[in-house]
Amino acid sequence: MNTPDPQFPDTQVVLAVDIDLTAPGYYTARQVSEDLRDQARYAAGGCEVVIRLGRAALDALPLEFGRLVAGEFYLTADRITITVPGGTRAAAVITMSVARHLKLAREDHARMVAQRRASTG
Repeated sequence: MNTPDPQFPDTQVVLAVDIDLTAPGYYTARQVSEDLRDQARYAAGGCEVVIRLGRAALDALPLEFGRLVAGEFYLTADRITITVPGGTRAAAVITMSVARHLKLAREDHARMVAQRRASTG
């Protein structure tokens, strides 16, 4: 049986899904939301998600952005990184909103699974 050589550890391969919302043409929250959904469509389980927000997307950012991100990735993403242009005042608020909504979505999902298991017994 082959044993791995400790001099050459296994290389970790991670899928990173890059959501690019840096285009200059965002004028409405709907455009940002639709583009997020379109780009997130085929995210695989266990992936890392990188969401890049440009100035236009930040100006048009929907109020429910944290909920939208959580809804797209709460089951698939192991990590979510949000990048914003330097000098963005709302960066911490955006990050906290995404984290809060992810926590709520995962708790709700766990509760739903537990209820289903209890009812099917």
